Amino acid sequence: MAFDLIFVPINAANSHWVLAVMHPRTGVISVYDSLSSSNAALVPSLKRWTVDHGRDVGVAPVDWRYISVRSRQQENSDDCGVFMVTAMDYLKQRLPLLTKRASTHYYRRRICASLLAG
Repeated sequence: MAFDLIFVPINAANSHWVLAVMHPRTGVISVYDSLSSSNAALVPSLKRWTVDHGRDVGVAPVDWRYISVRSRQQENSDDCGVFMVTAMDYLKQRLPLLTKRASTHYYRRRICASLLAG
């Protein structure tokens, strides 16, 4: 596999963002959800997508397994997208999500600064 992580942003029920992270080298799927909803129902669709995509690009299927992870909880009903984007940022940098402790306002400003910086 050429990738260590595959990030899959998911809009659940057209109202809430969660982040699925697939680890092709280990076959682990984790779902990060700032509302702590049960997300095991997403896993069959993610597995099916990998089989279909793998067939299209000629990659052998991976034997995926779901491992539940805990996420920091959002502070209101509007910040799931901020939590999803910052989780992606931390995970791509290999930073432990437990170090993500600043306020949501801080992460909103950080996302804005990053976008403006190009």
